[in-house]
Amino acid sequence: TTALAKAVTTKGVLLEQAFKQVRRDVQAATNMKQTPWTSSSLTGDFYFAGQPQASTQTAALAPLPARPQTPRPAPLAVGTYLTPGKTFKDCADCPEMVVIPSGSFRMGDLAGDGRSFEKPVHTVTIPRPFAVGKYEVTQAEWRAAIGSNPSLFKGDRNPVEMVSWDDAKYLVRKLSAKTGKTYRLLSEAEWEYAARAGTQSKYHCGNGDGCLSGVAWYTSNSGSRTHPVGSKRGNAFGLHDMHGNVWEWVEDCWNADYSGAPTDGSARTSGNCSRRVLRGGSWDYFRGYMRAADRDWNSTGERSFINGFRVARTLF
Repeated sequence: TTALAKAVTTKGVLLEQAFKQVRRDVQAATNMKQTPWTSSSLTGDFYFAGQPQASTQTAALAPLPARPQTPRPAPLAVGTYLTPGKTFKDCADCPEMVVIPSGSFRMGDLAGDGRSFEKPVHTVTIPRPFAVGKYEVTQAEWRAAIGSNPSLFKGDRNPVEMVSWDDAKYLVRKLSAKTGKTYRLLSEAEWEYAARAGTQSKYHCGNGDGCLSGVAWYTSNSGSRTHPVGSKRGNAFGLHDMHGNVWEWVEDCWNADYSGAPTDGSARTSGNCSRRVLRGGSWDYFRGYMRAADRDWNSTGERSFINGFRVARTLF
């Protein structure tokens, strides 16, 4: 507040400059423990204390010496975040979430070289924004909620594995109770929409297998184990490991094709519901299983070191 009061009463300083000075002053006063951040939709110049006179603007805010910058953590959610691309956390040890916009896409085997499971191709419309975990649920996040770590490949930032669909459902119930928000698993349609991020190619990075190593951990580069989430490049929505690392449980019951599948983005809750759908491939699978359209299944109680999940959250 002291830094802000100083900046906004200095005549001739643009809003952007004022907030930069506030940021520098707060970092200096707190030894880099606090870093204010801003978000603006202004399209013109704004001065808190009036426009500058020609000789005073430069001297008004002398820059402090450059200081090392630290990564800015996702802010804790206040109110409802509906801006696509916005990241937030509902608690300090909750998964970091990304707001995904509404929209339509073609779901299934667009290239014509997939399995029968991925047909027929059909159009799905996601009617409203929703939030998706930026990363697969990590072992640290699982332990914070559940109090144990079942994973074979230990590492706080590695995805949790050796978890069944039933286990994943238990975690989202715990998060919902803790935060008062509606956490859940993604529907299969939401998962593919989020994985494609506006693309129609095999992988969100393109059709060529050459791009895959930059976005996915799979048999060719995994060294037969999982890796820390976010260590590969994300997609246009800002989501990481949508291809590879671990298979991801989703809500849907297993059906052998898309005949009769919902077209509104909702989960398919009919069919063989003792089996649930998995998406995305894993560290132990070949590149063909990394495709955005590929899908598989497992029994609801089955635990494996290739299976994990990411969470979704209903925004309203």
